[in-house]
Amino acid sequence: PRDDHSFSPTWDPANPWQLVYVGAQGLVRLETQAGTAWPLTTDFLDHSPSFSPDGQRLAVTYLQHDHWEVHVLNADGSGRVRLTETPLSSIAWQIYLGQEPQVWNNASATWSPDGGQLAFLSDRDGQWRIWVMNADGSQQRPLFSPETLAGIELEYHGMDERMISWGP
Repeated sequence: PRDDHSFSPTWDPANPWQLVYVGAQGLVRLETQAGTAWPLTTDFLDHSPSFSPDGQRLAVTYLQHDHWEVHVLNADGSGRVRLTETPLSSIAWQIYLGQEPQVWNNASATWSPDGGQLAFLSDRDGQWRIWVMNADGSQQRPLFSPETLAGIELEYHGMDERMISWGP
């Protein structure tokens, strides 16, 4: 089975004969042994799925109106939770400074080997950088200092590309 559009597959570590990919109408779960596929979500704004190491949850990049955010959901597609969001105080501060308010993009999340954290890309300081947060969305912080990544420019174009991977 296949979809007209099949992008960004991620293998289920708990069921290695199954994977989830981005299809034309949302996320699709494919069972390779039986050759069957079924919709996991029906929201075509879901992108770049990444399984947690235990196979219980998926992190996804979600197109939130005009920017990207990181969401997590259960492996069966239920229980969606948004983990990233530009605080209203940041938007208010930009307006106070006379700037055009910009919301942050947060994308391409990947799980730590123990499932306790997610690394992701964010442009919240004006450039794409690697950030990390706890699996519940708390303690969002840069993974590296700006000096560590000096001369390395990251770009994210929303094309379901896997930008980072967190090895064991």
